[in-house]
Amino acid sequence: MSRSIRRDLFWSTTFLALIVLAVMGIFTVISFYSMGINNAYQYLEQKNRSVANFIRGYFAKFYVAVDMLSQLRIVRLAPYLEDSDRNMVLELYKAVEEADEDINYLYSGYENGMLLINNYVPPEGYDPRVRP
Repeated sequence: MSRSIRRDLFWSTTFLALIVLAVMGIFTVISFYSMGINNAYQYLEQKNRSVANFIRGYFAKFYVAVDMLSQLRIVRLAPYLEDSDRNMVLELYKAVEEADEDINYLYSGYENGMLLINNYVPPEGYDPRVRP
């Protein structure tokens, strides 16, 4: 009988130990999975913030250039000025284009339908006031 009790005790202890190990294993897997998901979300958030900051920084210089040029009286009043003054505006545009390799074309369209742009001839009937 003592062997039967020992055997029963051994199997009961082994069974309980396996259950405890299984429960601990499940909790460990769940916690690692949860940490992995959280780390993935944090990584994606960081990458998204990084890309957003890069984009903001990249386009900030364009906003500054447009804002600066739009405040210049010669640029605002170009349709009403002489050709020599308009050529000064085009030279200014060319200097800005050459200063920043990310700016391919710099131009201004006016309410009277005039378009100031370097090295571009608009097609027949083009109206800069009408945007596609």
